Amino acid sequence: AEYMGEFVKIITKADIDPIYYCELLKECKIKDDGDAKFTKFDVMPKSGPQGEFDISFEYTSMNGTGTGEIDLDIDTVDHIPLGQGFLHEEAAAGTYTGTFKLKAQPDPDCDPTQGPCEEW
Repeated sequence: AEYMGEFVKIITKADIDPIYYCELLKECKIKDDGDAKFTKFDVMPKSGPQGEFDISFEYTSMNGTGTGEIDLDIDTVDHIPLGQGFLHEEAAAGTYTGTFKLKAQPDPDCDPTQGPCEEW
């Protein structure tokens, strides 16, 4: 649905689980037999200096999936939690791919007096 993104923004701002309420409103199908399994996970480049890394994945589902979220959490060497996620709408049975972009560089706007800053 085209309005799904705006709906998620409003519910997120209200600190309500957007997927749960989407299901309550019958806008997101509840899928109890989802069976997605990750089949590939890769990082390019494998290692290197500070810079941008592509983290790609592939998953397959025989039954299809309901609405949910795909999240990536990164354990850094200095133990500052990093993560990213995105909404995953209902999908038919099949194989799907996605990519996260990781910018492994210190944040120039980070203020160490307000908390730890990721140094990479």
